[in-house]
Amino acid sequence: MPEGLAALAEDALREGVRNVSMLISRWVDGSETYQLPGENLLVAIDPTDASVVGVGGLSVCPDVPGALRVRRFYVAHDWRRRGVARALAEQIMADGARSTELLTCNAAASDAARPFWESMGFVPSTVAGITHEKLC
Repeated sequence: MPEGLAALAEDALREGVRNVSMLISRWVDGSETYQLPGENLLVAIDPTDASVVGVGGLSVCPDVPGALRVRRFYVAHDWRRRGVARALAEQIMADGARSTELLTCNAAASDAARPFWESMGFVPSTVAGITHEKLC
């Protein structure tokens, strides 16, 4: 588990977003460790103090066989509109494209999630458990 996620989780909780806290608890209980083929967990680091300012994971999608799902994506409030989310998302999508033909996400965590993922090329989906998908 990358150091510094606890502070990022606190930032997210202040906004009512629980996905970073869920990332930590599921890592600890072993249910999400991002170690299966195609999976990864990326963090964005502030170069001035090495604090974690963003996180995003890619895991096997439980709702669509053969797909990978973007999970636990969050960027600290003070780091938005600075390219951090886009850089994380672009790397996650590039990594995912090496392992699958379809990426999925559930953009229900915040009001900003849906338009962000659509700006990254994801389209709305009718599949239960996900809100968006993107062909690689």
